Amino acid sequence: MKVVDFSIKKRVTISMIYLIIIGFAIFSFSQLKIDLFPDIELPVVGIIVQYPGVGPVDIENLIARPLEEAVSATENVKNIMSQTAQGVCVTLLEFEWGSDIDQAEIDIRERVDLVRETLPEEATEPLTFAFDPSMAPVMFMLLNSPSQGPAELRQLGEDRIEPLLERIEGISSAETQGGLQRQVNV
Repeated sequence: MKVVDFSIKKRVTISMIYLIIIGFAIFSFSQLKIDLFPDIELPVVGIIVQYPGVGPVDIENLIARPLEEAVSATENVKNIMSQTAQGVCVTLLEFEWGSDIDQAEIDIRERVDLVRETLPEEATEPLTFAFDPSMAPVMFMLLNSPSQGPAELRQLGEDRIEPLLERIEGISSAETQGGLQRQVNV
């Protein structure tokens, strides 16, 4: 009852407090930073090894398992997952939140270097990287045509569309994938 009585007697004071709160809210909202991809560090490190011409089962045995064993004792590792496909192995290591991901990447690289000698010679050098969400593509575009084939569509993407997109302010790069690349056989 006292709050109601005070509010009725001191209408001007209550109105001023209300306006100050509204003003503060508007100011705070205008200072709020909005990003499509906020600056967060995902605690994930990836390792990619290519071994052309080898099936997924062999890649699992020759590459994925030795890599997993080598990196499994790394500090703060929460989960290890490997995916194998024809000619490639992708191993992802998930760390506890709050882990120093840069140091984790260095530790993983050192452990992978120790096991590199046991991997097949024909396999590529293991590529180790920390995930950065800000590098993920914001937009994908698909080219399709009933009158042009994959090679012509790729050429169109590389020669005409990529340069146009890269001229737009705020676009760091555009990349054409898929289709058929032109090739000259001698």
